[in-house]
Amino acid sequence: MFPATLRLTGSIAGVGVDAALTRTASGIVPGQSVSLAAGKAGSLSTRTDDNDGVLTLAADHGITDGKVISIFWTAADGRPAFAYRAIVGTVSGASVPFTGAAGTALPAASTAIVASVEIELDVDFDRDSLVVFEAHSDQIVGMNFETAVDASVGSAVRAAGEPLVYVAGAGFTLPITGDPVDALRLANGSTVASSFRMAGLYNSET
Repeated sequence: MFPATLRLTGSIAGVGVDAALTRTASGIVPGQSVSLAAGKAGSLSTRTDDNDGVLTLAADHGITDGKVISIFWTAADGRPAFAYRAIVGTVSGASVPFTGAAGTALPAASTAIVASVEIELDVDFDRDSLVVFEAHSDQIVGMNFETAVDASVGSAVRAAGEPLVYVAGAGFTLPITGDPVDALRLANGSTVASSFRMAGLYNSET
């Protein structure tokens, strides 16, 4: 059996918090530690609909035709929001058209955004077998969990340093449903290069 311990420390309204969650499981979700290139700042210059539009980025953005990107912005509540799996069309200088963005509906035209080319990690696990899961980045990160046929079974965006956490039996939930996860698509929501890490445990017994 493999052990895991997650510790929560800090304070709430001046009351100290120091709690630990310990679990064991028979299998390991292979850990990931990857670097994510800096995103490109710009604006949503044209909003065709909830899923399609045109970005205006700096002239040296480097995003090319056919790339798959995530688009990040700040929601009304001050939290990060993102749309993912947007397919870049024919780029013309600073103008980057895209179609098919999934996830959160695009914001209003002229909204400031950060666009990042997605990377794909090969991570195989079944959400129903997980015992512990944790993922985080030192910058804003967008995560899209997909099946073997590239269908999304859940997504999440987290602010810098904030984790996506699941511990069985502790009241946590994960934004993953349906078929087993075959891949994790990631993108950096910051204009600063970032480091992403992920680990987990699962029970393999049926």
